[in-house]
Amino acid sequence: MDRSPEALPHGPQATVLVFGDGPTLEGARRILPEGSALSDGDFEDVGGRAFAAYEAENGRQVQIRPDGYIRGLTA
Repeated sequence: MDRSPEALPHGPQATVLVFGDGPTLEGARRILPEGSALSDGDFEDVGGRAFAAYEAENGRQVQIRPDGYIRGLTA
């Protein structure tokens, strides 16, 4: 995948997605498994589609450019 799904937020700045319950950067969006307790700015990954699309495990970070293309991935 080279572009983020349209359901995810796109804005005038880069977006950082953090998968799972690890630490996040200020302004990052956390993606949590279905059934997790959510806080402000968290997204629930109903059906596990985001985790599967990004081949994500707990702690993976995905940087998305403002145009929706993926800038970088971490382990």
